Amino acid sequence: MALQLLYASEFLRESPLEIAPRLIETGEISQSSWAPFCKELACKTLEQHENLDAEINKVLVHWRVERLSKVDLIILRLALCEMREFADIPIRVTLNEYIELAKQFGTEDSASFVNGILDRLSHDFAEKDFDSRDKESED
Repeated sequence: MALQLLYASEFLRESPLEIAPRLIETGEISQSSWAPFCKELACKTLEQHENLDAEINKVLVHWRVERLSKVDLIILRLALCEMREFADIPIRVTLNEYIELAKQFGTEDSASFVNGILDRLSHDFAEKDFDSRDKESED
């Protein structure tokens, strides 16, 4: 839902908070899908998109964020925002979810591209990995 709302936001130049109620009213989305997590993720991603783009740009090889497809870029923004802002979500869960979104909404090459970029970005969040949590609980 956050991906779809941010994608619409790119073109409508409105925030997800403005778009979602209209989509709920018309039945395009359900009220339950616009849950607090989705709302917080979409809003934080939109607020931080310039900083997120700068971080993504650092790990791109022979690419710039301006050249990425809108869908791939929004997926990368959402994933990085989730890695940064939601400490309780393990990194592997985040990676898996966004690779699946890339398969569903992106091009034929999106999933492998998103996987490679997220792998590079995830190195800064090793403390969110299942293995590191297990080691901390053993100590």
